[in-house]
Amino acid sequence: MKKEFDEILQDADLFNDMYASVFFEDEVDTLQLMLSLIRGKEIIIDSVEIQLTIVNTGSKSTRMDVVGHEADGSVDIVEFQVILCKPPVLAKRSRYHSINYDRKMLNHGESYGDLQDSALVFICKGDAIGNGKPLHSFTMKDQDGHELGDGRTVIFIDATWPGDRPLKDLMHDPLCSNPEEMVYGEIRKRSIYLKRKEEGMMTVDERWEKIVEERERKVKENLLKEQEAKNRENARIMVEGGALTQMISQVTKYPVQEVERMKSEYQKTGTIKM
Repeated sequence: MKKEFDEILQDADLFNDMYASVFFEDEVDTLQLMLSLIRGKEIIIDSVEIQLTIVNTGSKSTRMDVVGHEADGSVDIVEFQVILCKPPVLAKRSRYHSINYDRKMLNHGESYGDLQDSALVFICKGDAIGNGKPLHSFTMKDQDGHELGDGRTVIFIDATWPGDRPLKDLMHDPLCSNPEEMVYGEIRKRSIYLKRKEEGMMTVDERWEKIVEERERKVKENLLKEQEAKNRENARIMVEGGALTQMISQVTKYPVQEVERMKSEYQKTGTIKM
């Protein structure tokens, strides 16, 4: 088992999401370096979240590879994309990611003006946009080229683009599994620690086990939430349709007393508080 783990670890690059989760965990400096080069300006990262999952009970949930929180409150989300869908699927995924994080960012009662800036960076194995260019940086603009100024930036990078181009050296390192062949010292140092040092390798092993356990827990949690939402909807439909109390209880697993409460409330008010 250890030999199998060692082989997987040595072959892993940053497009392996489990390895990337360990690589960037608490690694403020490394993420800061990459984002500063990608965005062409100094980025100061205060903290990092790994494999952030935003659960939506009534709609599709979202898991984000790496989320960097800047000192000024802005957010940078980095996704390593292995499998490319035909354009514009990934572009629409970026829209959904941004929507989900924006909802998380803005608390109840806060003004829209409190919504912080965000940058969503897709580092891809291929051309996600499909127009034969290695890098795209998008902001919302009108027909005259004036920016909307909503604080949202979306960047797509083809890490596998051949030949000379901006960020060529930086894109070499996420694709590289051999630390000694990496270009940037910060990325090489972190890779050597995780792949060559016994302490680092143990960290990867322990972290991977926790990731698997956490994912299994979240899958079960999401299934329970989905089932609960389905039960509530079934109960509402059956109560409004006049189904027998015992039948509603059997189908939805709600206790008979709870079903009777729903029926009584519906008869009095025409609505049901679930």
